Amino acid sequence: MTAQTHKNRPGKPKRVFISHHHVDDKLSEWMADIIHSRGRRTFVAQRDIAVGQNVAKKIRKALSKSDELAAIITPASLDSQWVYNEMLTFWFQKKPRIIILYGVKKKQVFKKFSHLLEDSKIISIDEIDTYFDEL
Repeated sequence: MTAQTHKNRPGKPKRVFISHHHVDDKLSEWMADIIHSRGRRTFVAQRDIAVGQNVAKKIRKALSKSDELAAIITPASLDSQWVYNEMLTFWFQKKPRIIILYGVKKKQVFKKFSHLLEDSKIISIDEIDTYFDEL
């Protein structure tokens, strides 16, 4: 399988930063496995940051190298400062953002993140296969 390349990184696979709350680690790892099977690279904190490494530094580096953000929004991540900051970084950089809703309603997400949702694609977890197919 040939990996699709991103317009900003010719010749390199698209890099997807998976933003999530730690209680959703299993869901983020499931997503990362599928994204990898499509020939893309991912950043998932629990896999890509070793014990003892500087968490903030690793996340900043991954945010700058990633082409797209896949933010898993669950009841736990609605109140996560990390998820908010990761979404904010991609918003400032005008990089693509996909917002995946799981156990929350759009109304809740708009109330919390309204300004960060501009130009974002918002889907429910039930539509995730469509996202995977578009990679």
